[in-house]
Amino acid sequence: MQIEDGQIIKDFLEQNWAAWLAYCEENNISETDAEDICNQLGE
Repeated sequence: MQIEDGQIIKDFLEQNWAAWLAYCEENNISETDAEDICNQLGE
């Protein structure tokens, strides 16, 4: 994955944060981990 792709995904998740958190909750991913995943995508 290229950096641009990661940033696009990060932007999408930030725009759809409630849905991202709901997905994470359904899959036993903590809110802290959800934020970490999002932050790693933009690196």
